[in-house]
Parts: sequence; C-alpha cells; structure tokens
Amino acid sequence: MPDEKEALAYVPGCEYDLFISYSHLDNVPFLDENMGWVDSLCDYLKKDLQRRLGGTPQVWLDNLDLRRNEDFNTVIKNRIGRSALFLVIVSPNYVNSLYCRKELEWFQKKHKDLWVDDAGRILEVTALKPPGWTDKDRLIPKAVGYPFYQGQRQFRFGDADFKKSAGLLGEELVRTLGLLWNKCKSVVMPRPFDSDEEPTSADDLWSKLNSQLHSDGFRVLPRGFNALQGIEQAIQSSVTSVYIMGSAEHDKIRTAIEKAAAFKKPFTVCVPSRKDLDGDLAAFFRDLKNGAEGQGLDFLKTDSFDRLWADAVKPKLSAQPEASRPVGTLVYVICDAFDTEVMKFKDKIPREFNVKFPAEVDPYGGTPEGGFAKAHEALLGESDGVLLFCGPKSESKWVNQHFTIVSSESLRARSKGVYLTPPDDDEKKKVRVDASNKKIKVIEPPNEDAGLADFLEPLRGRTASAP
Repeated sequence: MPDEKEALAYVPGCEYDLFISYSHLDNVPFLDENMGWVDSLCDYLKKDLQRRLGGTPQVWLDNLDLRRNEDFNTVIKNRIGRSALFLVIVSPNYVNSLYCRKELEWFQKKHKDLWVDDAGRILEVTALKPPGWTDKDRLIPKAVGYPFYQGQRQFRFGDADFKKSAGLLGEELVRTLGLLWNKCKSVVMPRPFDSDEEPTSADDLWSKLNSQLHSDGFRVLPRGFNALQGIEQAIQSSVTSVYIMGSAEHDKIRTAIEKAAAFKKPFTVCVPSRKDLDGDLAAFFRDLKNGAEGQGLDFLKTDSFDRLWADAVKPKLSAQPEASRPVGTLVYVICDAFDTEVMKFKDKIPREFNVKFPAEVDPYGGTPEGGFAKAHEALLGESDGVLLFCGPKSESKWVNQHFTIVSSESLRARSKGVYLTPPDDDEKKKVRVDASNKKIKVIEPPNEDAGLADFLEPLRGRTASAP
C-alpha cells in the first residue's frame, strides 16, 4: 500500500502528473538570477496548476545530485513510467543530447496510449529555437507546441510574453489531466464527518483507502471535504461505494447510504471499533443488512485497513457500472447536478436505449478547463434523442440556457423533449409554450409515461450516430 501521507497525483494510477525532460545546460542561472530558466518555468507551472486544480500537482524534475547516482537510469525510467504527462523543453542543448532523446523514447514505449481524446500526453516547449530548426525537425510533430522565444530572444521569467506562453501551457496541461481523470473508474467514498480536531481512526481508514484506490487507478468521489452534492449521480456511475462512519453528522452519511441501497449497487459500511452506535443508528444498520441481502453489502466494525480492503472493498472493484445497457440508440438526458429526481426518472427509460447523463462525464457537471464542455458538446452531436430534464431544483437561468441549446435547429437529434416538474414557475411556463411551438415533446407528471413513450417512439429501431 502506498504511503497515505504522501501527496497524491491528480491523475489516479500515476505517481506524477508531469515529467519535465530538459537539458541541464539550459538551467544554469544567469548572473542576475537566483533560479535557472527551467526551474522558473517549473515553479510557475506548479503554482498555476495548483490554482486551477485546487490541489498540489506532482511534477517531477531531476537534479544534478540524482544524475550522479549510479542507479540514475533505473530511477528515470521508473518516474517516466509513472507519469501522466511528458513535457519536452526543446533547445539547441536538448536536441544535441542523446540522453534527453532517450527520455522521450522511454515515455513513448511505456505509454501506448499517447492521446486522450484530442489531447496529447506529450507537450513541447521551445525554450530557444535550435539553428536551422524547421517544423520538419520537430521531435514530436503532432504534439502541441508552446514557443518561449521570439527570434533570438528567449522569454525570461516575469516577462509578459513568458506569462502568456506559460498560461496557455497551463490551460492545456489542466485540460489533458482532466480528460485522463475522467477516463478512470470511480468509487464513491465521502470523507468521514468528524467533530474532533485531531485525526481519528475513521479519518485514518479513509486516508489509507483513498491512497490505495488512487494507486489502483480509481478516482474517489465526491471531491473535497464533507461534500455530498451530486452523490446520487456519483453512486449511479460508480463501481462501488464505501461509507466510513465518523463521529458527527450521522444523518448526512446515513442519507448517502440509503441512496446506495436504493440504487442496488454493491457497497460497504465501516464503523471504527472504538465507536459505539446509538439505538437509532444500530436499528438502521440492522434493517439495512436485512433489506440489502444479496445486493453486495459488507458491514464491518474494524480499525484495520487490511481487513476493510481485502474482505470488502477489493472484491467489489471488478464490478462494471451499468454494463448491461446496450450500445444502441443514444439518448442524452441533460440535467442539473442538483436535480437528484432525475435518477428516479432514469428507470422509466426502457433498457433498449443507451442513456447518457452528465454524471457519466463528471458527477458535478464540469471538469477542469472545459473537459466537461467538450464531452457535453460531443454527446449533443452524437445523440439520437436529447431530453432536457427540468426538475424541482432547476434554476430559471439554467432552464432557459439549456432549452435554447435543445431547441436549436443546429441540433440534429431525431427526437427532442423537455421534462417539466412542479413547481411551475414563469420560466417553465414559457418553455412549455415554446416547446409546443417548435414541436419539441413535452413530458409532465402525472402523464409522464405517455409523454415519454411519445418522445421515444421516433427512436425505436434506430441506431446511434457515430460513437
């Protein structure tokens, strides 16, 4: 098990988010500078990525002390193999270095999937253009390139040109990291609610399990401390869920556990050994075990990470979320992340249809720097049917914005619909009228079954557009 006290990379399954490959000759400080050019860029990127990601990125940059180590090659290969992205800093010194080129070759051999959607995992910074260098000479012809020079002038740290190029590089790094994060299977594991200021056994168990899941390539949801927003959608799209009881706010974690039981997904409840359950909570867990028999529920009272991992969590990770839905006619249901009622509506759609929700792209409606926006746009273009779900918690501005998208003539879906639930505000009334005028199916309780059938009828027997 990895050390849970060490900072984790943003991308699950990786030890480093970014490996920087450079020539040490390009990192010698000028007389008026305290840091070398590469160190300055690395420092800038770390701070920029931390601001954008909301956490400390793991960036690997070697040093001269390491290069004196006799196991240098082994260490470098290991770091490259465990890095999500690879940044090449091209310069006259770099292209003349056989070893620098070897680092690039090692990354290409180790990572067969060098692209994630439209984003490359190898990025290229040109610190200074080598003499006679043309596009044909580029080390990675298809990689996104970022020039840090103009003519023979290299951008220096603090220059406006340096900040501009570094900002564009940071945007692409975050977008690509977000795409890689989205490719990982998810496990729902809310952080325990604790009233104690000092770390508890519940928090210790959570940290160890979070570290283990990350090492095995699973993203843990929800992100952040004590965050339960969007928990229903997160559960629905996850492999399994784990609930470790803390010392406070049992009603919140109990609500999340009830959602997992309702969705009939395998899950684990862990109560630390030193924690005594009050009467109501004990009765709740007793009823839960009786009602979830055969569902894949494990209930443990333990402080042992090894037991929690080996006996309960690890066996569930081979399960596949929603694998039974066919890749057939594609229906995209657009919903607000706070509209949890949509998950009840999902079961009303026959299983002959391949239903996609924003939860299957990102359970909170967005990934860093536009990753969700691109996936959302792709689903709009690919889907045979697009249905806008306006639930009781949908805000008027959100309803109006997304109805404009669904009603657009550029949207080529074979069937369009809008689901309107009470309360009926002015915006929903307007949508109802506009939908009827534009021949968009309106689905409303109490006749939602008939309305849904009317929406799906044009799609029966059709196949989806190119996936």
